[in-house]
Amino acid sequence: MLLIEDVNKSLEERLAALEYLQMLVEQFDNAVNMDRMSLWGRLLALLAEPEEKLRKACLWVVATCAQNNPEPQSALLAHGLLEKSFSILKEDPSMTVRHKAMHVISAMVQHNQSVYDAFLLAGGWAQLEDILTTGDEGLYARVQFFTASMVSEREAEVSDVIAEYPLLCAALSKYAQE
Repeated sequence: MLLIEDVNKSLEERLAALEYLQMLVEQFDNAVNMDRMSLWGRLLALLAEPEEKLRKACLWVVATCAQNNPEPQSALLAHGLLEKSFSILKEDPSMTVRHKAMHVISAMVQHNQSVYDAFLLAGGWAQLEDILTTGDEGLYARVQFFTASMVSEREAEVSDVIAEYPLLCAALSKYAQE
């Protein structure tokens, strides 16, 4: 983490360190240890970096940790990352960073009831409905896939909720036809 945080290091060195961290956290136990080693706050501080590549790489590490791993999902929720990811999804000037933020939301919410509950409290479906209006095909596809995955995981519960959102329903129908 010291190399990643060191603003005196080159961008390439910092990105290489983030890539190495991403490979390390692919291991389930290493992802869990991020919280035990109090690394989340330090890593998430990179989301304020002006450099797009650092923000993107940070989100990539986070999404890798959260993927199907309840402990990091809950720890990231406690660090406010779900709502921060929605902010990034709507406001970051970089579409590639926005794409990674959607990946983080997906990785955090899937297979974790407490994070899904927080997603609902944050108006997650309404926020994703708004995202579909951006015109970005990459974001559309990510929201579409996430919605289909959530319907598959929580069929009746999610189907009833998203029935209120015509753009999400249309995206889901389009996904089913593809």
